Amino acid sequence: MIVAVGSKNPVKVKAVEKVFKRFYKDIVIRSISIDTGLPRQPIGLEIVAKGAYLRSISALEKITGSSYGVGIEAGLIKYPYSSSKYLNIQLCVITDNKGYSTIGSSAGFELPKKIVDKLINNREIELEDLMEKITGIINIGKKGGAIQYLSKNFLTREDLSIQAVTTALIPHLNKELYEMT
Repeated sequence: MIVAVGSKNPVKVKAVEKVFKRFYKDIVIRSISIDTGLPRQPIGLEIVAKGAYLRSISALEKITGSSYGVGIEAGLIKYPYSSSKYLNIQLCVITDNKGYSTIGSSAGFELPKKIVDKLINNREIELEDLMEKITGIINIGKKGGAIQYLSKNFLTREDLSIQAVTTALIPHLNKELYEMT
C-alpha cells in the first residue's frame, strides 16, 4: 500500500509512517512537497483545515498508485478562555483513493501572547521563524518543534503529528461504523 504524504518535513513523514505501520502491513511511504497557496502561517480553523485537505488531495493525485493521501497542517485556532485567544493545533486530513476524506487533530497548546500577536500582525512570518530566534535551534519545525521547547522536552512535534494522523485514520480503521464500505 502506498501512502502519499503532502510534505517533505521529516517529522510529519515519520509520524505518518509510524501510525500507518501500526495498523497496516506492507506500507510504502512517499512524500512530496506541496504548495497549498495559503499563507505561510495558517491562522483560523478554516485555513488550517484547508491546508491539510489540499496537502492530502494533492499528494494522492501526484503520487501514482497511492491508496491514501495524508496532509498535516499546524496553525493557530481561536480558543476562548486562553490568554492569547489561540491554541496551536495540528490537523490531519486523510483522503483515500475513492475520494473519502477524514480529519483529526492533535492536542492544542497555547503559545506566549507576544508570539501570537507577532504572527497575527505579520503574515509573512511563521512560528518556526520566531522559535528559531528564541531558542537558537535552526529548523526547529523539522525537529522537536515549539512544543518540545515549551514543554521542557516532554512532548515533541512528532507526538502531536502522531495524534493528528491517528485521529484522522479512525474512520478508515472502522469503515463499517462510518459507512465507508
